[in-house]
Amino acid sequence: FRFTQPALDAFARVLEAWMAHFLNLKVRVEPRQSIKDEHWRWHIGLDKESTRILNTLYEGKELPDGDGELLIALFRMWVEDDNVLIESMRGKPIYLGLAMTDKKIVRMKPQNLLTNMPLPKEA
Repeated sequence: FRFTQPALDAFARVLEAWMAHFLNLKVRVEPRQSIKDEHWRWHIGLDKESTRILNTLYEGKELPDGDGELLIALFRMWVEDDNVLIESMRGKPIYLGLAMTDKKIVRMKPQNLLTNMPLPKEA
């Protein structure tokens, strides 16, 4: 993936379709180059490595050398009807990440997107 290239936008459309199909949620997924959000509240790693990287950044810690290059895609997701989200997430984006291992293997776990959404427990 390269920022501004068609593959990244195509992958964003796949994520939107995935959310519509499985959770009946209309979302807008936008490729990003970085997270510059002082009100960052929620993120979902689409694999083990991106979860670790995003957690480290969210906690305000420095990434170990080379870890930044493992993150191959970063997205900002908006839920169209944010009333379906937990109250603290209404009006706020959800950041998504996809990374490769140090052996350059991508092990995406798309179920992370479904199971880690900030939805009320009864949803």
